[in-house]
Amino acid sequence: MFGFGFVWWILRWSFATLFFIGVMALASFYVFNEVLAGGEYVTVPDLVGKPYLDARDILARSNLDMGSREDVLTDKYPENYVIHQRPAAGKVVRAGRKVYPSVSLMDSETTPNVVGKPLVEAMSILEGLQLRAPLSISRVANRAKKDTVIGQDPEAGTKVSRGTEVQLLVSEGLGTTAVTFYMPDLMGMTPEQAAHELASLNVQVTMVKVDGTEPPLDVVIAQRPEAGTLLSPGSAVSYDVRTNAPVPGAWRKVTVVYEVPRYLTEPEVEVRMDAIFKDGTRKTPFPPLEYYVDGLPPKYQPGTKIRQSIPFQDNLTVEVFLDGVRVRSYYYEGDAEPVIRDFEVKQGEKSSAGA
Repeated sequence: MFGFGFVWWILRWSFATLFFIGVMALASFYVFNEVLAGGEYVTVPDLVGKPYLDARDILARSNLDMGSREDVLTDKYPENYVIHQRPAAGKVVRAGRKVYPSVSLMDSETTPNVVGKPLVEAMSILEGLQLRAPLSISRVANRAKKDTVIGQDPEAGTKVSRGTEVQLLVSEGLGTTAVTFYMPDLMGMTPEQAAHELASLNVQVTMVKVDGTEPPLDVVIAQRPEAGTLLSPGSAVSYDVRTNAPVPGAWRKVTVVYEVPRYLTEPEVEVRMDAIFKDGTRKTPFPPLEYYVDGLPPKYQPGTKIRQSIPFQDNLTVEVFLDGVRVRSYYYEGDAEPVIRDFEVKQGEKSSAGA
């Protein structure tokens, strides 16, 4: 019914189809075996008894990955050691497989939060968790009620071994018995907020108005001493504010700028600034002692600009000397701009007024 040619055509295409199916099956097996199944085989190393970080490095060198860990309380191993692994050592697995460790955790507790609690209650909580209260307790003046915990170390939520001592910082209140306290952080406060923060600390406070355009207006931009410094009653505290508002009793900080004359014949000259305050007291803010070399003041070349900041209250006179000869004065009063006066250098004197 069918000729030989037709039968041969059927057989040839059937063979071709079977061959194609065979090739696809082999390719699929290769992809599964080499890619999905993970490639080469490796032997799982023995991690038990090794520190956790060391075990992770060992696995990496064996082309294996560390899986998620399980923490187990035990007293048979030091803290953070591998005490069990899955798969076990010696097993042959595909490279890249994860090994899941069980890691030792000593008999431990999580430190509670006792800040804000009365000291007696805080110590009772620590003892109930088999943690040790400190033998000696640090006390500082603070707005918190006397005998209230205001700090702890380690902080709340820290895992520690049972029996660990938890250090406590306790408020002494703000009464006359308080002998030390910490300087608060005034940065960014308004002058009113800063004054309120310091009002009950029994310290000597000075607000300093600062000239210039860079600092923001009406907030504290500097403080002395730094926040956290231990103080005692009567300590001197000051803070800087740039403000256009009049502040009765506030100090003002000005920056005096003087340029050494460019036309001087001397290659270098000594420059000195004396500040004369409203009570007649004279001080030499420039040059400071740390600028001296072998007991001698520094010298400056013509064209050098000298800048010196000086705080004062009510009024201030600054006198500039070159090689010991007075050449200029600046007079400041309140918030007004300075009145500048140049002095004539007498015959035989070396210096001349600057810019």
